[in-house]
Amino acid sequence: MPIPFTAAAAKYTAARIRQVQDLLEQQLVIENISYYAAPGQEMSELEFTLEVLQQADCGLLLDVNNVYVNSVNHQYDAKAFIEALPSKRIVYGHIAGHYQQSPDLLIDTHGSDVIDPVWQLLAFAYQQHGVFPTLLERDFNLPDLADLRQEVQTILTNSTRKSAVWGCGMSDFRANQLAFIAAIRSPDQQIPADVAPERMAVYRELFFNNIQNFVNSAFPVLRSILPASLWQQNLRKFFAEATLTSPYFLNIAESYLDWLSNEPQSLPFAVELAHYEWAELYVATLPCPLLEPFDLTGPLQLADCALVLSYQFPVHQISPDYQPIDPTADGCYLLVYRNIDDQVRFIALNQLTAALLTLLSERPGLDFSELTQQFSELLPQLAGVEWLAQARSLCFDLAQKGVIQPSQIAEK
Repeated sequence: MPIPFTAAAAKYTAARIRQVQDLLEQQLVIENISYYAAPGQEMSELEFTLEVLQQADCGLLLDVNNVYVNSVNHQYDAKAFIEALPSKRIVYGHIAGHYQQSPDLLIDTHGSDVIDPVWQLLAFAYQQHGVFPTLLERDFNLPDLADLRQEVQTILTNSTRKSAVWGCGMSDFRANQLAFIAAIRSPDQQIPADVAPERMAVYRELFFNNIQNFVNSAFPVLRSILPASLWQQNLRKFFAEATLTSPYFLNIAESYLDWLSNEPQSLPFAVELAHYEWAELYVATLPCPLLEPFDLTGPLQLADCALVLSYQFPVHQISPDYQPIDPTADGCYLLVYRNIDDQVRFIALNQLTAALLTLLSERPGLDFSELTQQFSELLPQLAGVEWLAQARSLCFDLAQKGVIQPSQIAEK
């Protein structure tokens, strides 16, 4: 989303940068980004960039391709922009390819070869400011390794040749940013008067595609089952309606699950399947220590990266070829965990095993004897040597998988 080029926005941005620098006790390096609209513009991109650098006293990551893209899209002299930058602020650089949507609209994609004018602009930057470390960005449409190496070599070669009416107050700034977000999320919202519709369309597609990619990767099975048109319809509705407070992909997936839970469904198992897919992603990304097998001695706990789940439908079996209409008679109980090889796996459980592991997750610190004693008190009909032997065998097997671990509570 574009930051308005205003004095108030420059002040706000610089203050946030200084705040982070003070916390880290380290100078930050900020990047000049590509943008496709400049709503409420009161100063040029160059003036805004210089103001932020000066007020924040931070470094600059000079993205040469972004300068070129912006110069075409907004009709300014790219060399004059680079020449006016303070050399002492430039810490390192980026160079990349872009997509030409029309003669006066370039999209920064990192998905194509670097063109000659951008290479020439990088050489000019080296001449003006000295050689600085430069990274080649390429995110997709990857060419052969030899071609990538040639572009990196071009960097080295160049390096050796050196000789709406937007207010000015902070409340207006935030309000206008929120209005721009609303216009991005919903085509029904009015766009700022000084933003061309085709430029707003660029932002809408960039933001939507990011959200779409996160959701697609989080729920592959559900996506494969729903008709493509319905999947897209749901994504557009989610994009327009959901409250997203974090850019982290796991949080976006969780927000989609929450949104889906409140929507009418054509498939009776859709929400449970989505929850199961989210749980696998959650377990895969949990920060937890490496699991190690042990022998069930001492206080126990369920591993941090293990979840005991219960569903009405057999969600682990659902696929395009198997879509149950009715819930199972006895329910579906699953243990989802990350094994000692750091891979996400599941184990189908019966109701009693699920209840035993749930008890352990709720009461960490019990040893095996205490665990089975408390479980027997909850279900006295299970008392007996045979059940105890089965429970020990099960828990030993799970301990070898790293699912049951020594209790960290006891260690503290």
